[in-house]
Amino acid sequence: MGIILDNSVAAGVSIEVKNVPLAFSGEVLARKILIIATALSSYADKHIMGTPFLVLSPEDVASKCGPGSMAHRLAIAAFRGSGNAVPVCLLVEADISGATFAKGTFTLSVSAPQSGTLALYVAGKKYGIPVQPTDTATLLGGRIAAAITADQACPVSADNVDGVITFTSKSAGPWATGSRLPLTSARPKGKKSRRE
Repeated sequence: MGIILDNSVAAGVSIEVKNVPLAFSGEVLARKILIIATALSSYADKHIMGTPFLVLSPEDVASKCGPGSMAHRLAIAAFRGSGNAVPVCLLVEADISGATFAKGTFTLSVSAPQSGTLALYVAGKKYGIPVQPTDTATLLGGRIAAAITADQACPVSADNVDGVITFTSKSAGPWATGSRLPLTSARPKGKKSRRE
């Protein structure tokens, strides 16, 4: 290496290399759940529209948006899936313009019933309806409507008139059409059920 003089253009050039060990560390990010849903129209004054707000439980959502509403049913799933360990916020939207309620009917025909259970599934939940040998269509229809009415989280309501049961969605719009109502035949004691 040559001599560097005081009047040299570059008084000195140096390079330093420093070994820094690369370390990986885990980082826990805070999780939050945001539910975007509609409420029942009769609960319009019980929540903040279009602004997210913290909710504490499915029951809290039911009190603000209505039991069985889209918001309530999504809150049930969110709190169950998170084990109540993740903060949940709700953003309530208005129903789409012209949204209608879904309706469907079952007409019961009862002939020589045996003791057993009629399995009615609404939105994936099973309702076991007891069947007695003395049942008429009106009595059995009344039991079905009563079982649906007793479950406030059910997404439909049920009315019975002489064995003709009308199911009406609690929420309007596309959400309402997702509540399937499969029916399984009555099962006498000791025998397997047969799907109709």
